[in-house]
This record gives sequence, structure tokens and C-alpha cells, in this order.
Amino acid sequence: MGETPSQIAEEIERTRAELGSNFQELGQKVKSATDWRRQFQNSPFFLMGLAFGAGLLLAKLVAANGGRR
Repeated sequence: MGETPSQIAEEIERTRAELGSNFQELGQKVKSATDWRRQFQNSPFFLMGLAFGAGLLLAKLVAANGGRR
């Protein structure tokens, strides 16, 4: 509790700068994780398999409805 107002202000500024840096890093990680082109470059067979499975599921759903709109 022996901190001076200037020490408190400096600590607040350090914390603010650290939070800003953390938010920037988090934003980059989210951008990277949601970039489908990068994901495809990293694991193309997984994503092709996922697309194939989604196509099969869609075909099964359409066939179950008799192709009706």
C-alpha cells in the first residue's frame, strides 16, 4: 500500500500495454485459425475428406426427403 500515485499510474500503463499486446496476439491467432486457405495448405487431405463427408451427408438428407423442395 506504500505506492505513490506515479507508481500506480506507471503500473496501469504497463498493464494497458501488456493487454494491448495480448489482444493483438489473440487477434492474429484467431485470424490464422479461421483462414481456410492456410488450413488447407497445412492439411489438404483432412479438409478434402471433410468436404466429401459433408457432401455425402447432404446427399443422404436430400435422398431422405425424396428430392422434394
